[in-house]
Amino acid sequence: ASPLFLQETQYYSEAARQEVRNILSVYKRCRNELYEGYVFGIGDKPNDRSWTGFQNHNLQTNTGYLLLFRELHNETKRHRMQLNFLADTKLRVTNLITEQQSTLKADNEGFVEFEIDRPADFLFLRYEVL
Repeated sequence: ASPLFLQETQYYSEAARQEVRNILSVYKRCRNELYEGYVFGIGDKPNDRSWTGFQNHNLQTNTGYLLLFRELHNETKRHRMQLNFLADTKLRVTNLITEQQSTLKADNEGFVEFEIDRPADFLFLRYEVL
């Protein structure tokens, strides 16, 4: 985390503070599971135009988390990203911010298609293999 992000909170609007509170409460609910997984960089190298992110995978439970970013100058709302350990599997995916669930299919190379409607936005997802 950025030290300035946490040190300069007095300058945040109340709406921004509430948004941060919501994100931190989601993180606090899953942080113990996050500590048990292995973390991998996924997607493209960040360059302000890419889809990039992190995969946290627990080899024992075959579950994990995804933090995906559609960067500010990226023009595509859908993108296929290759995930580790999940080739040719069906996944139950939960958006941890909205609590919406869906089922996604990884192809035989582990690629899964994701959608982020707006540039400079993110997804924080939990998955489990079905």
